[in-house]
Amino acid sequence: LDTDLVDAATLLASIRIDGETVGSMDDFRSQIATAERIQTISSDLRIQHDDEFVLELGAGTTVRLDRWSSQATDSESRVLFAEMGSVRVATGPGFDSEAGLVVETPHVRTKVVGTIFGLDIGENYTCICCVEGAVEAQMFGQEPDEFGVPAGMTWVADMTKPSPWRGPLTVDHRGPLDRLVGYWA
Repeated sequence: LDTDLVDAATLLASIRIDGETVGSMDDFRSQIATAERIQTISSDLRIQHDDEFVLELGAGTTVRLDRWSSQATDSESRVLFAEMGSVRVATGPGFDSEAGLVVETPHVRTKVVGTIFGLDIGENYTCICCVEGAVEAQMFGQEPDEFGVPAGMTWVADMTKPSPWRGPLTVDHRGPLDRLVGYWA
């Protein structure tokens, strides 16, 4: 856990692992090893995975880990499912694109290939914003079903529309992503 955003006590009070509160940093480390679901209540949460990547879960985010394996050998072993809220990712110097990382939402599947990007999930849409690198994405049930999101762009996979909206990186999503720029410096 990265306590740069808020102090440890505030952070722990805002986390639920499998519906349970977390009493200490040691409890977090032991509970996360077998967790199936993480929820953030009122604070952002940063989890650093060795020197490979950092995940930032926005306040009000729920992520399932039931398809996550700490003994990853390929991208199918490290799949997070973000049910709601926002997830931001910054890859680090030890990131291995072969081992990969996949973040899914109800609307899209994204493959992390070395980047800083974020996902904001609503009832009928997922917004993908990329600051650095690129993101490979696949939209569920819509055409085009596969697309890339380059740096400086926003794509919105809206299930009520026939294809994703795309445009320059949205200002309101850029701030949290900019906080991750230079994280590994």
